[in-house]
Amino acid sequence: MARVLLDTNILVYLASPESPLHALCQRTLETLIQRGGKLAFSSQVVYEFWSVATRPAAANGLGWPTADARRAIDGFR
Repeated sequence: MARVLLDTNILVYLASPESPLHALCQRTLETLIQRGGKLAFSSQVVYEFWSVATRPAAANGLGWPTADARRAIDGFR
């Protein structure tokens, strides 16, 4: 199987257990990995995830402290 480039939204859904799409994204990525898929994301996706994660929830972000956003990114890697 080929390399699969992940979009920012996928990472946001994975990092947000309360999202209605969290479980679907998690299952889909697990299936891709089981089938030999290689997951990848770009530095642009990391930048966009950081922006969403650290933006206040009132402004359509996750409202996370920077340390939490960093831990999530490290976990994705």
